Amino acid sequence: MKKIDKKTKMVMMVIIATIIAIVVVLTIITIKARKPKAANELVGRWNAIQQEVNKGDEAVSLIPATDGKYIVISNDRIKICYLDNKKDRCKKVKYTYKDNVMEIADNDFYLSGKQEVLLDGEYMVLKYVANDTDSFELIFKKA
Repeated sequence: MKKIDKKTKMVMMVIIATIIAIVVVLTIITIKARKPKAANELVGRWNAIQQEVNKGDEAVSLIPATDGKYIVISNDRIKICYLDNKKDRCKKVKYTYKDNVMEIADNDFYLSGKQEVLLDGEYMVLKYVANDTDSFELIFKKA
């Protein structure tokens, strides 16, 4: 068996260390570049079944008053829709989802800003808190 000299060992160690460093750097870049994806439970169509407005101590429940509202959630976009004269009006906007908070890009439809997400089986509640006393909740059922 042939013995490996010190110079060859050193070159091999440098090559191995370089390969490991490249793998670590590429892994870090990939993780940082990855957008947070929606939880699998969120993806799909959700029909609005109830909306509620809380003004201080007073809660106004608007049942069903959802006007054919529904949303379709994919990994990085949300399609916000409502029924207008028997015709669907929709808008696709970007959103992010992290730690049970969905942040929906500004739009002129009924959902935008930071929404707290509460999931319970086939139901989802999106809660928008305007201030300490005022909030808006929209309850959806999975289609």
